Amino acid sequence: MKSIVRGLYKTLMRQSKKMDETQMLLSVRKPLDQEWGSSCYSPTGLAYVGEAMTQLATQHNHFPPYSSFPGVEQLSGRCVRDCLKLNFREYQGVTDPAQQMDLVNGAFQALRVLSHQQYLQRCTSSTTTDGIQVEATSSFNRVNPEDDSSEFTYRIRVTNHRDVRIQVLSRRWNIKNSKGEVTLNMPWNSAVVGQTPLIPPGHCFEYHSGTVLDHPPGEQSGALMVAVFGNGVQSEATASVEALISTFPLIVPSSART
Repeated sequence: MKSIVRGLYKTLMRQSKKMDETQMLLSVRKPLDQEWGSSCYSPTGLAYVGEAMTQLATQHNHFPPYSSFPGVEQLSGRCVRDCLKLNFREYQGVTDPAQQMDLVNGAFQALRVLSHQQYLQRCTSSTTTDGIQVEATSSFNRVNPEDDSSEFTYRIRVTNHRDVRIQVLSRRWNIKNSKGEVTLNMPWNSAVVGQTPLIPPGHCFEYHSGTVLDHPPGEQSGALMVAVFGNGVQSEATASVEALISTFPLIVPSSART
């Protein structure tokens, strides 16, 4: 059992050191909703990180209780290492075999979660246009056995950093496969998942949708047309902003390749 724990500890520490080597600052993200068309208003900042950690712990039965998890929005490799050291020290005196097995399973879960969070980080872009931040994250779903095409889900988070409310009106998309061929060039199309959400200052709206790619990996980019309202209770928009959605990759993770 001790050799397994040592091996897991060393593997997790190597992962954190790779983060330093690549200067990766890891943002904790919720797993993507596989139901295309879902949407909701979402917290931002540390409130979002807290919800993401709660969701991860709920989904993984043996996920360790990281009481020492740092209250920051982005994790550096050193931050991850400090967290690992504190948590492994906290439970190193456990002698009950059943509890030890639970902790080992938790460490395996932590390794899988860390790897998946790094995958989501690689599949994310974030751009702020005139105070409107659009973060896009993709995730591989499955291979369609009928034609070997790959199915991806993507999540769009729109955060309003302006001091007035905004409204998402429409979007456009451009998707390319690994050959550089444009597989989808969608002009402006009204609404997002059938909605034109109003977003107050400091709030975030997110939605999930998806695409099918014939030759992965690929990439996706686009924009949202956003109406900006004036101060007070003006009922009509006073300006519009084309909020860019920077290119984000559509990647099949190594764990899913055959």
